[in-house]
Amino acid sequence: MRPTRLHTQGQHPVRSFTRGGCAIVQRFQMWDCLDGIMPGREVMPRVRDMSHAASNTPRPDVGIPGSRHLGAGGAYFQEAVSYASRAHRNQVRRDGKTPYVAHVIRVAMTVAIVFGCDDPVAIQSAILHDTIEDTTTDYEDISQRFGVDVANCVSALTKNMALPEVEREREYDARLARATWQARLVKLADAYDNLCDVADFSDDERAKKTGDAIERARRAINLTRADLSIPAVARGRTLLEQLVEMLVGSFK
Repeated sequence: MRPTRLHTQGQHPVRSFTRGGCAIVQRFQMWDCLDGIMPGREVMPRVRDMSHAASNTPRPDVGIPGSRHLGAGGAYFQEAVSYASRAHRNQVRRDGKTPYVAHVIRVAMTVAIVFGCDDPVAIQSAILHDTIEDTTTDYEDISQRFGVDVANCVSALTKNMALPEVEREREYDARLARATWQARLVKLADAYDNLCDVADFSDDERAKKTGDAIERARRAINLTRADLSIPAVARGRTLLEQLVEMLVGSFK
């Protein structure tokens, strides 16, 4: 989801909508984006537990960065967040108020906390995944500051906007398929967070935009078929599949 430029500043509002019997609430916090309610069913408590049902590992500490999922010292996390905050400083999300950097931090939180991955390359790449595509940052900037592995991952997650859309999407998927597993994991997390943002679509565009987001999520899922031996990828794939299924059901 491409950012827009920031013209006014505002707080992060609670946004909600009801469609097809499903109310979804969008807030800044990661877990709060899962606070929807489907009448007669406790859907979202189950979604919160999906990350644990998908593996045999205990529930991680989701309190603050500094758990094993964000590194003992957290220095690599902090540096990447600071860099992304500067790079995306004039951009906002679709609601016109939320700073765009909230999205990339949530994607990193999804990688680390929801999917249970503590790989530094994956987490840094998640934070930086839109910097080359949407800011003046280039490959060399990322490589010099964060290393070649992160730069290659971010590059794989960057669409070539000079290509026509159909060719661009085909080339993008092919490049992700050749990339490291970390890039595909970040793509799962990116699709997951974008689906949590469906509340920000206007009434007129919600059905189409949500359908597009679901289609992109399914493409991300298909790209991970060869990565299921990696626990975080297997867990992320399962969670994204279940979120897609829930949203498809809510629009029927």
